[in-house]
Formats: sequence, C-alpha cells, structure tokens
Amino acid sequence: GKGGHAEQSARNGLIGVAPDAKLINAKVLGDQGSGADTWIAAGVDWAVAQGANVISMSLGSAQRSNTIVAACQRAIDAGVLVVIAAGNAGPGNNTVGWPGAMPGAVCVAAVAENLVVASFSSRGSQLVVAAPGVQIESTYPGGRYAKMSGTSMATPYVAGCAALYVEACQKSGIKPTQQEFISLISSNSRDLGTAGRDTQYGFGLIQPVKILGKIAPPPVDPPVDPPVDPPVDRPVTVKWDDLKEESKIRLKNAGLDSFSVEIDLK
Repeated sequence: GKGGHAEQSARNGLIGVAPDAKLINAKVLGDQGSGADTWIAAGVDWAVAQGANVISMSLGSAQRSNTIVAACQRAIDAGVLVVIAAGNAGPGNNTVGWPGAMPGAVCVAAVAENLVVASFSSRGSQLVVAAPGVQIESTYPGGRYAKMSGTSMATPYVAGCAALYVEACQKSGIKPTQQEFISLISSNSRDLGTAGRDTQYGFGLIQPVKILGKIAPPPVDPPVDPPVDPPVDRPVTVKWDDLKEESKIRLKNAGLDSFSVEIDLK
C-alpha cells in the first residue's frame, strides 16, 4: 500500500514528476512496516550496486542506526542522491527521525496545499526542503487510486526532482552530486515560514523548474591557433623587365619608369 503509493508519487498517470525515470524496488521492511537495520542497509547497498542514481527512503526511526547511516553515506560517496523522509513525529521540535537526520541527507518535510507545514511533519534543523505531502493521490493496491498523507509522500516528490536533476546533468556533461543538489535547493527554493532555512520547512518549497534552469554545460575553451613561425625578412627585387605589359602601363601612368620593391614574406 504505502510503498507503491510513494513509488508512484514520483511517476504515475496523474502527475509524473519524472516520467522517464526507471524504477527499481528494494523491499527492506516486513509486511507490518518494521524490520532490522541490516535489512535497510543491505537494500541501500543493493540499490547502489544496481546503478541507482537516486535513492528515496520513506522510512525512519527515532533511534540512530550507525549501520543505516553508514550505508547511506556509502551511497552518497558513490555519487548517488539520497532523499529521506523527515518523519511524522511533529509538531514538536527536534523530532526529525533517522536516517533523515544524518548530515548530508536531503531531509524532506511535508506541506499542505496551502503551503503550510503539515502538523505531523517532523521539525528540526536537519530539514533541507519541503514538498507536497498532504492528501496526495497515487496508485494503491486493488487497481485503484487513493489519497495518503505523510513525509513519505513528500519524499518521492523530491526524489522525482532529483531524477530530473540527474537527467539534466547527464545531458549537459555535468556530474550530479548530493552536495550540488542541496546547494541548488538552498538557492532556488520558495522560502516559507521564517526567512531563510528554518526547522519547519528547511530551505523552503522545492522548485524543480528553477533548479533545472540553473544547470548549464561547463564553458568550452576557445580553440587555440597552432603556433606560427616568426616572419623572416628576405628582400626581393622585382625588375622592370620582369613585369607584364599591363603592369608597365599602370606604372608609367603613375610617373614611374623603374622601381624596386621589398616584399615581407610571412
């Protein structure tokens, strides 16, 4: 239910944040929504091995797991963008869950349609960005659609934006990185709440069009002309008798009966 709903929030017939993205799935929790940290870490490592460009994690815990944090860091070090839900422990402050609270993660808060932070959205200084996460319609078991709320719904929206960022970078010959993606988020999000980065919205509402507009191919150095040998001065004398008749006529009309010329050969 929740996993398929979150997955299709990034790619479905209703919105399609990243319609050309290829999805791979790693089941890391049991049917009741819980599991061991080693399962989650193994899923992250597996996704990296499969060549994933973006990992979206709509899960979390109040307790830090060094095993999960290490796996997420390995993914970031491998050039994968890691987007993680902040959690649904709001409205209290300092409630961001793990691994969303880890340094370097794209930690996502949820906002409603009126752009006000959702009451359930976890708060904290670790937040990077906010995205729609209230009454989000997407696919659901039984061949139908359903509306669900949570930072688990906001996270795949940002992951879809990350996929668009990766695609734009690849087309422009630029290497996408987690650090650069966060930098683009920080300078291009729509500021909400307290001015600047805050504990409810991070840098604000993600703006994918603005982010993509900042991606340009690196400047190309102009072509360098091959080296040219310095000119050599060689005097050349042209005799009157060597000239063609029409040239003699022009020179006589100019008042010249004889002349010599030095030509600088390059």
